[in-house]
Amino acid sequence: MDLASLPPEILLCIGEHLDEKDLNSLIRTARVFAELLSPQLYDFVVGCRTRHASSDLAPNSSFKNGALSHAGRWHSRYALNYFRTKRADILLRMDQEGGLLLNRIARAGNAELVSILLARGADVNAHYRDPHALAWAAKRGHKDVVRILLDAGADDDVFKPCQKTLLHAVYRYRFNKCPVISQMLIDRLKERGEISKRSSDNSTVLHYAVRYNKTYAVPQLIKAGIDLMVLDSDGLSALDIAIKFGKMDVVYPGPWPSYYIQKAIWEACDRLDLEMLERIVPLVESRTIPVDISLFERSRAGLTALHVAARGPKDWARVSDSAFSRESHCLVKRWQKVVDLLLKMGASISARDCIGRTPFLYAVENGSPERIPFLLQRLGSTTSIRDHLGRTPLHAAVHSEKSELMVRWLLPLGFDINAQDSHGQTPLHYAATCASTLPTLEYLLSAGADDSICDRQGLPPSHFAATQRRDAGLRLFVNAGAALHRNCELCFRKSIEWRTDHGEWQNLSEPSDLNDLFDQK
Repeated sequence: MDLASLPPEILLCIGEHLDEKDLNSLIRTARVFAELLSPQLYDFVVGCRTRHASSDLAPNSSFKNGALSHAGRWHSRYALNYFRTKRADILLRMDQEGGLLLNRIARAGNAELVSILLARGADVNAHYRDPHALAWAAKRGHKDVVRILLDAGADDDVFKPCQKTLLHAVYRYRFNKCPVISQMLIDRLKERGEISKRSSDNSTVLHYAVRYNKTYAVPQLIKAGIDLMVLDSDGLSALDIAIKFGKMDVVYPGPWPSYYIQKAIWEACDRLDLEMLERIVPLVESRTIPVDISLFERSRAGLTALHVAARGPKDWARVSDSAFSRESHCLVKRWQKVVDLLLKMGASISARDCIGRTPFLYAVENGSPERIPFLLQRLGSTTSIRDHLGRTPLHAAVHSEKSELMVRWLLPLGFDINAQDSHGQTPLHYAATCASTLPTLEYLLSAGADDSICDRQGLPPSHFAATQRRDAGLRLFVNAGAALHRNCELCFRKSIEWRTDHGEWQNLSEPSDLNDLFDQK
């Protein structure tokens, strides 16, 4: 007698006495067996039935170990009908890892079965040890499941302790493009007015989208009105992160605040980061974002990027002492390329800082003398521009760290050694005021600097050497036959050593006649 011709009651009785493996084999032989016996097979799968147990459902039992790993393939009408008709208490069961049925089905991406479970009363926001159903579906990229769960009222704010939104997690853990899910979650955040919500490290979802290279999400977030100027706990905007780590694909969708581009250029020049600057050049040239790289950096100094680049790196002195080392050679080449890139992008060579210094004047005062020839080639047309104090490059050179070398570089180039600033002071006045510029003072005197020129208060350079206790400087003036500040009681009282009539130096309490004291015999 054919087994399929038996009455359904007998077939069901036979199925109750078969183990899972035999039952599965029987079901695969004929449609009639699948219709009748599939519920018994799924009782094994979900743990309602074991090989030696009745079908009574134990209140604390769980799904069969590993059963839910195949939940994504439960698309047959037999499986779906089983969950439509099975009593609802199985919806509360967990697998061995503490995962609820709905959450595991959402993780597997079975949208139809998710809809059935929700219709049977499954809690869309329930979870135990595992993440929420929406979190699983979003991170796995199951857009249909995400839509169903959101329509059912799923809470997308599932990371409250760490203040992250679900979108933070999606951008971090989702490796493939999923713009549909991104847009759905963005719309949810926008509805609640939390599109710029920050995580515990002050990062917005835009920071995460940029950091984890989710190019598709950047224009979505910008269109939604996310705040582009938010800084994370490291003080970085999303654009800072993109430029710093070379994620330039996410930069081109605008509109980015141009200030951040200018800030990135300034910082690249400050660190001599040629690679970062090269990444910014196409962005500036494309004119996608209006960028004026000659704008001042937002500090009291008011320096432009070209000022900083012309000066060179802050640790320039460390390598400049070994001018023939490989490190120094590579650094100089890198520095030259940075300056050339800025000029290529349109940096103004005549831009001024807060006290009116051009990039060349600033480089003379703060840079290295060995770099002057290159700067003259690039910025030479601005050498005649004085700052707001009326200082020329020669004045600035006296104030530089290597003043004597800087003056020796500049003087043969035709700079006026006796040029006066807005106070009437010459470079010789500047050199007389500082003890560290003694070699510079000596060089200027030997080069023919006029020591008789007085400033607007009628004071010659020697006056400053005397009044500020620059005894060695005063001695240089005397030995050079300089015109001293005659009859100046202040010069006398501030001085320690004076030249006697016999050309000797000694300590005097008070001279009998100032004219005789300063007499040059």
